[in-house]
Amino acid sequence: MSRFNVAMNQDDDHLIEAPVNFMGPVVDAIIPGLPSAIIRVYKLFLVVSAPTNLTFQDGGNPLSGPLPFVANMSIVLDFDTKPWFTTSAGNPFNINVSGAAQVSGSIYYVVR
Repeated sequence: MSRFNVAMNQDDDHLIEAPVNFMGPVVDAIIPGLPSAIIRVYKLFLVVSAPTNLTFQDGGNPLSGPLPFVANMSIVLDFDTKPWFTTSAGNPFNINVSGAAQVSGSIYYVVR
């Protein structure tokens, strides 16, 4: 089994950056799943336009509880040596948005 190591104070150029831009209510596949691949999310920032709840998901399985947001609220998860979220092999990384809100930002991840 291969392992993925991250060292502090290193360039994080190995991370893939993806824009986040969608309107809820919806479950949006932010990072599509690939057969046998595990997605590890190392940092992200998001802004929501209206009151809503965000739930981060491994496919359809919750990785977080619903996080309540008010209009123009943001979330920033800084880079860490341990991923904030990890999916099961083959599953996409989804964000469930409960209300009619625009969700914008970026996400940084690896797929192995």
